[in-house]
Amino acid sequence: MRNSLLPHPERSEAQSKDAPGLSNLPLRVFAALFIVLFAVAVVPVLRSGVLPLVDYPNHLARMAIIARLPHDPILQHYYALAWRPIPNLAMDVLVPPLLGIMPLLAA
Repeated sequence: MRNSLLPHPERSEAQSKDAPGLSNLPLRVFAALFIVLFAVAVVPVLRSGVLPLVDYPNHLARMAIIARLPHDPILQHYYALAWRPIPNLAMDVLVPPLLGIMPLLAA
């Protein structure tokens, strides 16, 4: 059984140098190709008003509630904060203070 990660023993040195692939591209050509393909891939994300994420509206609603909760008695009737360490806590800590200086979608 032959390991597919090792070079083929029957392949000559000249054949491996002439083989097509990205490893044979000059650095400038590779960088230009990468930039063009990245730009093509990022256009749909930048043109979208709201990111196409299933749970994104839920995160936005949670941030708005956390930011307004201390000042809104109606929200306090339905919600209470129970802080404990969770993996996504950074968003809960950073976004509500940012809402004082920027809109929710930007924060």
